[in-house]
Amino acid sequence: YTFLDNEVLETVNPAEKGKRLVQTPAQFGSIWGKYTVQDGMFKGLGIGGGARYTGSTYGNETNTFNVPSFVLGDAMVDYVWRNYRLAVNVNNLLNQDHYGCYVRSGTDFCSPGAQRTVVGSITYRW
Repeated sequence: YTFLDNEVLETVNPAEKGKRLVQTPAQFGSIWGKYTVQDGMFKGLGIGGGARYTGSTYGNETNTFNVPSFVLGDAMVDYVWRNYRLAVNVNNLLNQDHYGCYVRSGTDFCSPGAQRTVVGSITYRW
């Protein structure tokens, strides 16, 4: 968990002074857990999950519009056998809508965040 009390102290634009930074939430947090079977037929099988919270932010430098907070869930399953690890990770498990905003050359831009993403991997350790 992070609490960030941010404020613009000096700027060339007086309308920005005392405002929060664009796309910088005051609160952010995450939690993750994983269980791996230690014995028996499923030894080496792991399952995990977690959640990421991003607090509301402002979408422009003068803080005139708010970008809503959001929570994203993630999950994974893996199997370790000898020097091999097979894994599948899913980010944004429930395919929640969320948005990010930024400013470039004085122009505000907002775009949707990543939808559900599934990534598989095979790892060999020697």
